[in-house]
Amino acid sequence: MSIDILENTNKIPIVVGVTGHRNIVKDDYSDISAELRKGFEDIIDLCKTEKPPIILLTGLAQGADMLTAKIAREYDVAYVAVLPCPLQKFRTSFDDEDALAELDDYISHAADVVIVEDIEKDFANQPGQDEDSYRYRQVGIYIAQHSSLLFALWDGKPPKSKYGCGTTDVVDMALNHSYVKHMTGPHFGMPGDCAVNWIKCRREGDGSEKDVRSSYLLPSVYHTENDQAATDTELITLDDEGKYQCLKTARLPDITKEIITRTVEYNSYDVDVASINSNYRLLSANEYEQTSEYQKRLHRHYLKADALSGGQKKIFIKAVWCLAILGMLIAASFMLYDELGWNWLSLPCGAIVIAMIAYYFIVLSPRNQSHRKFLAWRALTETLRAQFYISVCGVDYNICDSFTWMQKNDVVWIDRAIAALSLGNISNTQIDLAKVKDKWLGTGTHSKDDGQYGYHSQKGVENGNRAKKHSSWSTGLMITTIALYAIIFVMELLTLIGVIDWLDFGVIWSQFTVRKILQILFGVLTVVSFLITASLGKLSYDRQKKDNYRMKRLYFTALNKWDADNKHFEQLVITLAREEIVENGVWLSYMLDNSLEITV
Repeated sequence: MSIDILENTNKIPIVVGVTGHRNIVKDDYSDISAELRKGFEDIIDLCKTEKPPIILLTGLAQGADMLTAKIAREYDVAYVAVLPCPLQKFRTSFDDEDALAELDDYISHAADVVIVEDIEKDFANQPGQDEDSYRYRQVGIYIAQHSSLLFALWDGKPPKSKYGCGTTDVVDMALNHSYVKHMTGPHFGMPGDCAVNWIKCRREGDGSEKDVRSSYLLPSVYHTENDQAATDTELITLDDEGKYQCLKTARLPDITKEIITRTVEYNSYDVDVASINSNYRLLSANEYEQTSEYQKRLHRHYLKADALSGGQKKIFIKAVWCLAILGMLIAASFMLYDELGWNWLSLPCGAIVIAMIAYYFIVLSPRNQSHRKFLAWRALTETLRAQFYISVCGVDYNICDSFTWMQKNDVVWIDRAIAALSLGNISNTQIDLAKVKDKWLGTGTHSKDDGQYGYHSQKGVENGNRAKKHSSWSTGLMITTIALYAIIFVMELLTLIGVIDWLDFGVIWSQFTVRKILQILFGVLTVVSFLITASLGKLSYDRQKKDNYRMKRLYFTALNKWDADNKHFEQLVITLAREEIVENGVWLSYMLDNSLEITV
């Protein structure tokens, strides 16, 4: 089995999960189904596509899991069966032939069947915890950590099991990451990256009145923050001890909307990755053919994100210069109009200014917020590259666990994208590590195509040259401007004390005097100097040069430490990838603070 949207398209799916009770009161099924439909429609409305790229993760237990899978099929939503054990053993947990027949039907329509591994394998089971409870807990963790939204068909009461495998526990995993992960320990995830659609329902034997209704839950951490995520919310406590607290809201949370809309935006672009130059590929053709489907998936999206980022960067640079030229034209036009009184100049200058504004806002800006897209897709590109190289080194690690807290806030959708791409029975096939080293790190030369060492060596030189050139421009403009100011100041002073009279000196045409020429040049050069300096500051070549040289030293160190036989090799790979991701996060934060604006 394979998940069609992952293997046969260059789209990232939006992943939703389900948890809930097996013994839901049958009389509630109709109302629960209606609430599930509303939940799916909330997501589909944001997708704006005929066939939404949604995948449902379901444990296919009786009750909540199967009911949600049934509604998913109504909307042509693919679902993945996430099982605690091999299918034959899982079938023994069903108590009659009708239930088994229903299970077999759902399995036959599943996009894939995943047998969950030990996510918490570095940590001992809780005292007295049986194997089944442990296995079902792993299912809950898998669904929570891969989903952007979790349907919870739940009575809202505290857990009855003390072993952390009930519906309440899975809700807590989704909201607060209350689980431990292999190689990382307690998971310090981004609160709200998996919101919960709570559909309140009854369990058999409950005895209460029917009260099926839905609401969305967010982590209680947002309760103290005056931000958008916490608006229109109510803090609720699910137990007497106050351990299970969360925020309840009637609308789809903003953080979930952002994850969905950013993913849909990325999916709306189509890139022919097969035609991309081999120099941009992360492995040679021979090694690439040896990679697993999961690794090929990462590589395809790396090529797509890299191409999209490069395209948006070009638009962004055009926008930088467009705004700089626009500002200079406005300022120069004003100087000529003010100094010479050329009223007629307002017409052609006004037309030029309007044309420039139209070009920016109609062509560059809507081409769809090039600055934001350039940064988002660059961050996605770097994350995919790091994840790919970790995987082909045979290391089982999610690079998003190395995101800094600021990165988790800035690019939460990327964390969810990497989680979505890791669906299914993934394989971290180890490729010839010497070849991986040459492509990832390089061989120690300064060629731009020689891995990251060569890339940063060459880019450091290029960005250094650009920084020097732009510094020379700015310095030259500054010196010229100061010289003009000095000349004007001296001439005005000499005129003031009566030594000379240059007010009408050197008349050219009717009003074009030397004095006015110098004044106009002074004003224009001042504006040009300021605007070029401000515009080039957005491109941050000097900052890029420094970062290039720092990263060059990092890869030089890594080349000297690379040893596949080293018992700490896995940690070396993870540390190197983490350094790349953190550096990208610092760059991203800097660039987010340097968005485009018109400064006149």
